[in-house]
Order: sequence, then structure tokens, then C-alpha cells
Amino acid sequence: MRKTKRSFPAWCLMTCWGLATLPVGARAAVADSVRIGVEPLPPVQSFNPYEGLRWVRQDGRSGVKSTAAQRPLRVNNAERIYFPPIFQQEHASCTAAARIAYMFTYEMNAARRLDASVEKNQYPTHYNWLHYYQNTDYPSVLKDHGVPDAVTYGGRTFSKDFGSDQNWYSNDYGWMQGYDKWYAAMFNRIERAAMFPQNVRTEEGREAVKQWLWNHQGDNSFDAGGVCTIAIGFVQGYSTSTVPDTETNRSLGVVGDGYVASWGVQIDHEMAVVGYDDRIEFDLDGNGVAGEKDKDEVGAWIVANSWGPTWDGNGLIYCPYKTAVCLGTDGNGNPDMYGVGYWNPEVYYVTPDYRPLRTMKVSVDFSKRSEISLVAGVSSDTSATEPEKSVAMEYFKFAGNGMKLDDNIYPDAETPMLGRWADGKLHDEPMELGYDLTALTTGYDLRKPLKYFFVIDSKKSAVGEGHVNALSVIDYEFDAYGIETKAELPADGVKIENQGGKTIVSVIVGGESFNAPRNVMAESNVLTWDQPSPSGYALQGYRLYADGSLVASLNGNQKQYDLSSLTEEQKNGALSLVALYQLNGKEVESSRIPVTVAPEAATAAANKVRNFMNSSFTVSDVFNSKYNTLTMEFWLKPTSLANYNQQIGPGWGKFLFHSSADKNITAGWTINSRVSTSAGSLKVNTWQHVALVINGNRLTVYIDGKEAATLTNNQAVGIGGFGDMVFGSNNNLMNGRMDELRIWSTARTQQQIQDCMNVSFARPEFQTGLLAYYKMDSYVQDNVVYLFDSAGGHHARVSKGSTIPLEDATLALEQNAIKADFDFSLPQVYVGQEVVAKSTDAPGAVRWQWTTAGAQTADFSLPEAKLVFDKAGEQEVALTVFDAAGNQNQATRKIQVLPMPQPDATFAASETEVPATDRVVFTPKQDLAVNTYEWSIPGCSPEKIYTRQASVSFPKEGKYTVTLKVTNPQGSDTYSMEVTAMSSAPKTAFAVAPDIVVKGEKVFLEDRTEYSPNQWQWELVNGDYRLLVHGQNTSFVAKETGIYDITLSTSNAMGSDKLTKVKALTICNADGKQGLRFYGDQARVVYQSPMTESESFTIGWWMYPNTLQIKGNGIGNTEKDFLMYTEADGSMHLYTADGHVQSPAGYMLSGSWHHYAVTFQYGSVSFYRDGKQVGQSQNLPTAKIAFGDNFILGGSSAPFYGVIDELQVWKKALTVDQIRQYANAPIWPDQEARPEVREIAATVSEAKEAGLVLYSPFNQNSGDVQDLSGNGNTGRREGFGPDGDAWSSAKGIFWLNFNERQVEDISDQYLTNYRAPFLHAETPFYTDPIAQYQNYELETETDKSGWVLENIAQGSVPTGFHVTDKEYNYNMVVEAGRGFAQEIPNHKVYQTIELPAGFYQFSVDFGPYYKFLTSYLVVNKGEGLPDVDHLDEALVYDDIANGKVAFQLSEPATVSLGVLVDWRDPSNWGSGTISRFTLSEIPYDEIESNGETTGLETVTPQTKDIQVRVVRGGLYLSSDEPQMVTIHTVAGTQVFGGKVVGTRPVLLKSGIYIVNKMKVFVP
Repeated sequence: MRKTKRSFPAWCLMTCWGLATLPVGARAAVADSVRIGVEPLPPVQSFNPYEGLRWVRQDGRSGVKSTAAQRPLRVNNAERIYFPPIFQQEHASCTAAARIAYMFTYEMNAARRLDASVEKNQYPTHYNWLHYYQNTDYPSVLKDHGVPDAVTYGGRTFSKDFGSDQNWYSNDYGWMQGYDKWYAAMFNRIERAAMFPQNVRTEEGREAVKQWLWNHQGDNSFDAGGVCTIAIGFVQGYSTSTVPDTETNRSLGVVGDGYVASWGVQIDHEMAVVGYDDRIEFDLDGNGVAGEKDKDEVGAWIVANSWGPTWDGNGLIYCPYKTAVCLGTDGNGNPDMYGVGYWNPEVYYVTPDYRPLRTMKVSVDFSKRSEISLVAGVSSDTSATEPEKSVAMEYFKFAGNGMKLDDNIYPDAETPMLGRWADGKLHDEPMELGYDLTALTTGYDLRKPLKYFFVIDSKKSAVGEGHVNALSVIDYEFDAYGIETKAELPADGVKIENQGGKTIVSVIVGGESFNAPRNVMAESNVLTWDQPSPSGYALQGYRLYADGSLVASLNGNQKQYDLSSLTEEQKNGALSLVALYQLNGKEVESSRIPVTVAPEAATAAANKVRNFMNSSFTVSDVFNSKYNTLTMEFWLKPTSLANYNQQIGPGWGKFLFHSSADKNITAGWTINSRVSTSAGSLKVNTWQHVALVINGNRLTVYIDGKEAATLTNNQAVGIGGFGDMVFGSNNNLMNGRMDELRIWSTARTQQQIQDCMNVSFARPEFQTGLLAYYKMDSYVQDNVVYLFDSAGGHHARVSKGSTIPLEDATLALEQNAIKADFDFSLPQVYVGQEVVAKSTDAPGAVRWQWTTAGAQTADFSLPEAKLVFDKAGEQEVALTVFDAAGNQNQATRKIQVLPMPQPDATFAASETEVPATDRVVFTPKQDLAVNTYEWSIPGCSPEKIYTRQASVSFPKEGKYTVTLKVTNPQGSDTYSMEVTAMSSAPKTAFAVAPDIVVKGEKVFLEDRTEYSPNQWQWELVNGDYRLLVHGQNTSFVAKETGIYDITLSTSNAMGSDKLTKVKALTICNADGKQGLRFYGDQARVVYQSPMTESESFTIGWWMYPNTLQIKGNGIGNTEKDFLMYTEADGSMHLYTADGHVQSPAGYMLSGSWHHYAVTFQYGSVSFYRDGKQVGQSQNLPTAKIAFGDNFILGGSSAPFYGVIDELQVWKKALTVDQIRQYANAPIWPDQEARPEVREIAATVSEAKEAGLVLYSPFNQNSGDVQDLSGNGNTGRREGFGPDGDAWSSAKGIFWLNFNERQVEDISDQYLTNYRAPFLHAETPFYTDPIAQYQNYELETETDKSGWVLENIAQGSVPTGFHVTDKEYNYNMVVEAGRGFAQEIPNHKVYQTIELPAGFYQFSVDFGPYYKFLTSYLVVNKGEGLPDVDHLDEALVYDDIANGKVAFQLSEPATVSLGVLVDWRDPSNWGSGTISRFTLSEIPYDEIESNGETTGLETVTPQTKDIQVRVVRGGLYLSSDEPQMVTIHTVAGTQVFGGKVVGTRPVLLKSGIYIVNKMKVFVP
């Protein structure tokens, strides 16, 4: 623990988690802008932990609260296996570190009983953090998409696959690719986020947090307590002290441990509260007496930080209860220990057993991703062209442009969907993603066909281009592998509309006909219903539920039930009825049908309104969810209109509505995205109807049914997710009369608003999409007034001011408007097919009476009738509606009923020729609920399937006959189809772990190839060094440093495949530990100048630049004495008082670690990168350089953007060998024992003798920068913000390799006529008329010259490769123009030779003139080179500008080597010269795989009550009843633990695992 007081300088930039710094004095006035305007805090819902003895989560997990008397005096959940190891966050990602890497990881592991030290059980920061400023927030992403584990994502912070050292302000950070990864993320989500309602200043607040930390407030589904997070301040005022020496503290062993004496004056950091200790004593007032309870000096919270395991000793620190204040000053800037700002910690409610039932799989490409928003939708009408219900995908709401949210300032970047990955490349291939549709389809009957929509909204400014390439919906309910239904799209996809257009793609998914009871209703204590429509599945009975609990099981012949047998609590609960069926011996329920209770007789009453006199009320729960569409409407009669009164909503950044003194309305999402109606559009003391309609990113304001203002927003979509909607929020109160407040989940049309604004709904529960409805009736409970919600039960609490109910005849709502009308869901139906007749226009109705001639139904009074006709012909249906006064109206409609069709067994297959083990989906063309389906597929498991669709994989190659038998009351039909399962060439995939190692550590190469390869070869390439590994899986000890590209080649009898991962492995000499991260123009390190002036010096450093920009990465002082900085082209400039020199462009490289050094000696300046000189030495007109007073890194004049490490300054110009020595290993402190294994450059004393004057290895996690040279030149850090945010992992440096590998030139052995002067014809064929140089035909196809020319172009003279005289040194030349043809398409020059097995390099040296246009170096197996359109068929090819290609032959082969020219631009003159071709043999090392996992076979084992199905990459666990399952590695590490019911996939690495004591192998 630290023992020194710490303080921090002012920092006026963006802070760690996105909040602008703000003095506490300004907090009250702009509280919402602090919490919302820069980085919104997550949507929260306050909860009262002491309200009742039992509370129930939405996922059904409940617990009984325990009393504080049972609670221990100390809890530290960081000591449990569920808490992950303390780690060093990257960039300013403390919010994601606290909430995701710590809290979410812990909560999920505590619920699943998993070991958080296993990478598979950790959750990454950057999946969420990089996406923070993208019109969403952490809880919304966690609820909507979930989060992948660290293995799936590719790292605990950055992703080693989808983007390395990237920032949230980058506009090209990488997005995750692959449906399987998005699907895996769906299992890891939260139900909601919440904040404690009382802060920890109060005893109640402290007790609530302690109860959570101890036992999740009694949630017995956990066996451990919880973790919560806090927002605190480090800049300006943060300090620590040490636990005093008292008898109690000595007994606890905490004397000298660090604790927080005070937090900073502004929120700039986030941490996780992991425990408490009620025993520790403090002396907080400094009077020498510790533990004074009346002064709150006993007890502390235990807080985990994300600044590495050495921060304050172990990454944890105590915070006394008294100092748990987010902001350390009061509103006047005075120290404040008991004022505002005490913690209200945040918690996550996780859903560990969640399983997605239906998902969407999409392939989409678009060139400017932040111009579009992706939306999923659904409709029960399969003929619909737009969805009934839709939701914007949280991760894809005009996202991906970094923090550049204002389109007027920052145009959308040219960033494709996938962005820039760790390989440094922008990936423009189609993005494949998955989205969970389960929540979207809540309220829909999955047993019936549904139409799903994939919608893309574009900005009006959108100019990007792209396509929807594939769309499918996958149903996992009855098949653990999923049954995929694909949309039929054009071969080239569906073009995405830009410039504000909307692109809609859809697919219809059929349902299994487990039909639900019809026309369910309760009246006079009797429940009645109609039998389900006819089904191919036999009805087994019914089940009645109350609040989700089974209360009665009924037989299949019943049509009514006496509810008097239920308890009052059950009858008053939410009743629902289901039909029961069987499938494969298992019970299957229909969708649950809510029981509608018939109303008691009602009479018309005078209208009530509510008069709010500077008061407020809160609508709770409704806005916990997010809505893509929403309507909020009400009548308003303002008593007064002032700026910001009549305010509704949480504030700018989420949503706000208010009036103004100009008598208008302003509404919108943010300050930059809001709209106002015209001045005077609101009137004092006048009733007006106001409606706000949100449809995606469009907001429309209506006044009295007329459009008053509209806005299209490019930064936000929909509304909600923030919890409470306060009317009269932030002390900007409601003042006036209000009535008929309605909140809808739909975007009401203008016609709907006009039709219903003057009507009061008599039966609001039947209004589709009506979330809440306040007629301004009220009730009082515990002296609190609540406004009654007659639609959803979200009764609104009046929280401020006074309000009284009034009768107001001036607002004459039509209570008795009544008109009957209805529609059919289908224009015609078959006998036995269900059709819905639904009342469409009767807002005043209280009762409905249906009369049907051909459909027998029970006597019920519902606005919707589910009818089944038992005979064909035209049938008449009549509807009579009644209002509360007894008025009635009738409507009649006819529908055509067709005879039930004969069964048709024809079906389609997703594929008829597939690789063995791939899945095929079979779909019948006839989809009738009355049909029964029986699939017979001999040779598969199972061989019989009885669902409408069937999905199977074929275990081995061969021909399989698939037969479908369809039966209905009209008879039966049979149809067969043959499917061929083929052996397939492999599809290579692999993993490397870990991807950064130190020499001597193990590296694991794991094969994940599909389609049964039987041969494997790994190739690891680092420059001239190659390592070959023969075999499938292996581990090896890293020996040769470097950055390796890894290629795995696989093959079987059907063919071969290979995959190369660039920069897949880094092997280092030593661990770089920590580096210093710069971000922001103000961040700088100020040293005293290590030298006043010098005739020679060397400055060396490792660096990972995030970006290169104009005048950045400054080192030195000013241009008037000494300063080095880089430009956007990567060149480095060195300025002195006497002159300026610069390196070549491209000297500094962004996005990767490299070592840089600059030497100066007697006026000569040399630039080095990675131990090699770049460009020529340059001379300054001075023999000495004066450094000035300071030596500065970064700062506003030349800011750093990236990480620096191992800074060394020498008072001499090092030699190349010395630069390499000190660049590739750390300098070791003299006082520490010299390590035996780890390589070092030298000891400090040895380095000082060699001229070292400054050495900062940055291996720290706080404070100013240390100088370990012995000179004590500490670097003062300024402008870095929170202390630990500046430190970053530097593992990945020290990778340089200077071991020269001898490459043998074998050109003489295999090539002919391969260098100038090239053999040629004796007489020239063309003399240049201007330059007079002569051109000769290249000698071809002779013993002395094996060159072959193909596709010679015809200009004035034949055009292709030839030889030019002494002007070109008789080089081989190709030229266009000046008498030669202007275009030279597909021209080739090559030699064909025989080569033995081995590694080779084919290279060219260029002659005196170089202007090659499109040209390639090519090596191809066999005779000749492929045409330019088929270059992918070549063994290897590359742009000729790179000068060389490397290739491998696994056996002797005939190869052709040469150049392909494809010049097709007649306006562009080209001329290229080659002086030499070289063929070299490359040496390599070779090892055999150690065979750790070879030879094991996949099995499908059984455990008691658990079925385990092994697949490549994981397991499927299945159980009919809830069972606890644990999975361990053979080493005993638990990787899974949790309750399994139904089927649950578990993604695992390849290896051997123990599943409930049974050994299985995952391939």
C-alpha cells in the first residue's frame, strides 16, 4: 500500500470515462449535462432493498433478504475465484474496466460458479468501450447484444483479431466479425442496471450496499455477494494516507496499508467496490485519536482499481466510509465531507441462464458505416411490407465514426463495416453479424408464421455504398444447432439506399403448430375458452398459470374452469392459459394466452383533469426499455409558460421536452438534435392537444392534430432505456392542467392522433401498443398521491408541489363515441385454418358480441375473435359493440372459406450437395397447421423427425434419401429427395496462444480446420527466418525473436487450403512491462535537459503511435534550440537554432511497436528504425547542439498520440551495434540481482560508462516519470488526467532479431540470361526517334535464354519486354507510348524450371528508370503464368514494387517464374527496367508436432440426466429437467458451471474436458 500523499495537477481535457471536468459549484445547475452531455451515465432504475421481504427478478431468480445481524464484519469479494485478476486498463477505459471487466465478469461467474482467472470466463473492456460514443451506452449494449468473452473477442482489453491499440475517438476501430461470435455474446447479458437510491452517507444507504456485497441482498441463486461500481475523482484533490497504528489495526494486519484521504474535485475515474471492513480505525481529523465512532472514523469500503496489480500494493485500496464522496468540494468550492456527492453505487443484474430462441444472421457491406443504422423488425402479417414492431440494434445506430458526432463538423469517415483490424488493414469484406430476436418477438405467437425484417436507415447526407448480401433467421427452440430459414436475395445482394433512403429485406419463418387456446376470457369467476385451431400435433391438455406459476392442469376436453378454486392472490395475479402437446416424448406448450377479465357494468362519468401547481410526477418502469417507435400525447392547459417549465424527460443526451417564454415547445435528444415549434404555438389558459411521435430517428410534434415541427436525427434512434420519465423534471415544474396522458410503443399516424384525441378509451387494455394511460384518476398510499395507469399498471408518483383533481367541462371528451367495424387477418382461409377478426374503430366500447354462422365459439366479449370455420363457402361474421351507456352499433363482413387442400409433401433443401458434417435444412412447401409431418432420413441421427422443418448433418460422405410424409384429414402424401454428402477440401482455421511471448515461453498452435484434413503444415515467417512445423497441433518453446506471419496449410484427398495470419505472433527478448500513454494535446513529460550542449548524442525509444499527424510526437524543447517531431507522412524533422534536417517519409510507422533512434555527431544526423539506418546521414551547419533548459515529450506544440517506452538519452553517438544492443533489452538496475534467464542490455553502471544520461523504462503505474540512469532527472507529468490512465502494457517490444540468415543465391543453377546485359537479337527492331537509344528483341526459348514472351501488344512496333542499349545498360525493359503501344494487357515474361522441395525467394533488381504501372512478380506451378484475371491461382504473386516473393515447395515441382504486366491506361506513360532476376534458397528450421491432441475421436457421451453432444469448438448440453453441470479441464480448472435445462451450447477450446466426472474431447 502507498504511504505518501498524492495530488494531481489540473486537467481540462476529456477524462478517463468521457466526462468533461466540472467544478462542483456548477453541478447543481447543469447536473444533467454533466451526466449526459458528454458521456451519459447508464440508464438506471432506483430500487429499494428494504421494500418487502422478497423481490423477484424478471428472469425468475429470487431470494429472501437476510438481516444485517447475520452479516460478517468483513467481506472482500476480490478474494473469491469469481473475481478476475487485477489488470492494467488500456487507454481511458476505466468505466468499461470497472463495469465490464470487474463487475460484470464477477457477477456472471458468481452466478455460474466459474473461475474468473480463466480467460474464457473474463469479459473484455474494448468491445464496449470503443463503442461508447456511438449513440448507445454500456447497459443497452449488454441488454441488447450481450458481450463476448475474452477468448471469443481476442483479448481482455484490445482484440488481437479485430483491432489492437485503438481509441474510442478513432473513426476506424475494428468491429467483431462472424455470426458465431455474435451468437456467443448473446448468452452473456444483463437484465438491467440500477443505482442505489440512497447514498452511502446515510446508514440506510450503507446497509443496502453492504447487504449487496455480502449476499446480493439475499438472492439465494448466488453463493456469494456482489460487486458494484462508483464514479470518483482523481484530478485536483485526490490524496492517500496510511492506516494508523492502533491495537485493532495491528490485530487486523492493516497498519501501513493505503487508504483514500480525499477524492478529487471532479468525476474522472471509475472503480469497483468489492467489499467492506467494519473494523478498521482511522484518524481522519488528525487529532491523534483514531477510531472515533461519533466522527465516523471506523470502517471502510474495499475498492478495486484497474491500474495494474502493483497499484497501492495489490490493486486494492481502502476508502473510509466518511470519505466515500464522489466530489470533494461543496457548491462553493469548499472542502465538503458531508455534502452532496456521496456514492450511489451502480449494480448489474445479470441473466446467467439466458438462451436466445431466435436470431437473425446478416451479411452486409457498406463503405461508410456511420451513415447507416441497422434495425430488426417483425410482423404477424406475412404479407406486410414493413414491420409492426422494430428495434434499432444498439451496436449499429449510425455508429463507428469515433467521437466525431456532429456531422456538420466531422463528416462520416470512409470506414467500411469491419473497420481496421489488428493487421493494420481496413477490412471491406462483408460483415457477418448476429442479432437476438427473442425480446423483439415477445408478445408474438412463435407457433405461427412471422415475417422478420432487416431494415437499414441512412442519413440524408449518406453517400456510401453497399449491399445486404445474405439474411436468415435461425430458430433454436427445438433444435440446438438451429433451423435456418434464408431469405431469397439476388446473387449480387440488395443494394443499400443512401441519402436518407430506407432498405428493407425480409424473410418469413414458419411456426410449429402447437396452437394456443382461442378466445380466452374470465367472467363471473368462470374461465372459458375455445379449443385451439386444428393441429397436426395431438392436444394433451391445458395448463393455467398465475404470475408464471402453475396453478391447474386441465384435460384436453375442457372448455371452462371455475376460478373460485384459486386463492385470492392467484386470482388477482396475471393469469394465462396454454395448450399442452408432445414432441419426441417431451411436453411442449403453446404460447401463453393472457386471461382477459370481463369488466363490471360501467356508467358514463364526468371527465376529470388534474391541475398541477408547480409540481411534478414520475412515470416509472415504462422507459426501462428502449423503443424504436413511441408516441406520447396529452391535453395541456398551461397556467404559465416560461423557459424550461412544463419540462418532461431526464435531460439532454437522452430526451427532453419543455416550453419557453416564447410560448412554444422544444423537444429532442440532445442540444444539437432538437426541434422547436413556432413562437406562440402554445397558449396560456387554453386547452391544446400535444403529441410527440418518434419513429426511429425522426421526431414529429403535433399540436391539436396538426404537424407543428419535425426533426431527423443522425445521432440517436428511438427513446428509452433511462428508467424514470419525470414530468416537471430538474425543478422545471409542471404548471397547468393536464388530461388524457397516453404513452404508446407505436408511432401513431396523424390520422390516428386526430381520430382519437377527443375520445376517452373505455377499455384501454385492448388498445394495441398502449403502454400507459393516465385519465388523471388518483389514489393515495402512504401519504403519497399516485396517478392511476389504466393500461399498464405503471402508476405515477406525484413527487413535488401540489396537485388537485378537477372536473373540467371545457375539455369535453367524447365518452360515448361508438362505431363497429372490424377486419380479418386473412382475405380468405381454408377449412380448419384460424383467422382473426379484430375490432378496428371502437374506442368507447366496453363489450363486443360476435355472431358467426360457420364457426362455433364460446360466448365471450373480446375485441378480437379467433375463428375456425368447419365448412367451405362464403361465411358471414357480425360484430355488435356496446358502450358504457348501453349504446350499440353493428357491422357485418363476409369471408371466403376454401376447402381444406390435399396434403402436399414436396419440400426444398437448403443444399442438395454438401460437405459431410454440414447441416442441411429441409422445408415443406405446404405449411398448414392441420398437417402432420414425418421425416425419415436413414443414416442420420435422429433418423425420424416430426417437426415441420428438419435440420440434419450427414455423418460421412455418401448418398442419403430424405423422405417426407404429410398427413391431414384429407389424406396423406409422400415425397423423397436424394442428398449427396461429399468429402470436401479443408477449410483452414487456427489459433495462436499466446500471441506475445518472451523467449523461453511456450507457444501453442491450435488447428481449427473444418472438413477433416489429414495433413497439416505450419509455416512461421519472420523476415528471412522460417520455422516449419509438421502435424496438427503443437506447442513449442519460443527461441527466435521477431514478429511472425503464420500460415497453416491443410489437405485431404479432396484438395488443400491454407490460411495466413499476418503479425500473428511476437517473440520478445524480455517483457516490456509498462509504457506511458499520451492522449490529448496537453499531455507532456518535462525533464530538465540531460545535456546543455553536445557535439554528439543518441536518443533512442520504443514507440507505438496511434496516429501520425501534422507536427506530432515531439521530443526536445523548441525549434529555436532543439526539437524533433514527426509529420503526417511519417517523416521525422530535427530542428536546431542553426538548421533543420529530416528523415525520409515513412520513417515512423503507426499502429505497431518499433524502435527509433537518432544520432548526432559533429553535425551529421542519422535516423534509425529497428536497428537499421533509414535514408542517408544528413549534415547540419553546426558541430554542436544546445538543448535548452528542458527536455520535453509531447505537449501542445507537438503532441504525442500513442505509447512510448524505454527512453534513453546518451551523450555520445552510439554505433549501429550499440543501438541494437540497447534497443533490444532493458537496462538492469545495479541494486537488483542480475537475472539468470532474461536477457538484458547492460547494467545501469555499465550503461553510464557508455554515456547514458537519461533512462526512463516507464515501469510504473502512477506518479512522475522516473529516471533510472542514476542522475535523478525525474520527468514531471502534466495534462495526463487520472494517474493510472496514462500507463499501458508494453509487452511486445524487444522483438528485434539481428541474427543474419544466409540466403543462398541459386540463380546460376536454375535460371538463364537472368541479369544485364541480357542476351538479345543482333539488330535493333526500333530506334527511339528522340533519345536515339536502340531496342532489341529479348532472346527467348533458347538454351542460353529460357525466357518465354506471351501477349505482345501491337503498336507502331511490337510492344513487350525487350532489351535496350547502353542508355539502359542493356537492361530488360518494358515501355508504353513513344512509338510503343499505349496499352499492354496481360503481357508475360517467364522461365519454366524444375525445383526440388524447399523454401525459395524470387526477386528483381530495378534498372535506372522505374515507372512500372500495374505489374506483378509471379510464381506458378506448371508451365506458364496465369492470366491477370486468375492470379489467385498462382503459387504466389505480389506487386512488382515490393521486389520479391517467397514460396515453398513441399515436393519437387515444375514452376514458372516471371513478370506479368497489365497496363491498360492509354493516358499514362509507363517505363520499367529490370537489371537482374535472382532465385534464392531460404534456410529454415523444422520440427514435428508434439501430438498433444492428435488421435482422439469425437464421441457423444451420456451422463445421468444430461446429454452431451460434442461438436468442433464446443459442446451442446441438454437436459429435460434443471440440472447443475460443471466442466473442468484435465488440470482441474473449472471453465463452466451452471444450471442446464433444455439445450445450451458451451464454446470451448480444443482439448480434453471433464463433464460431471465424464471425460470428453472437443476437436
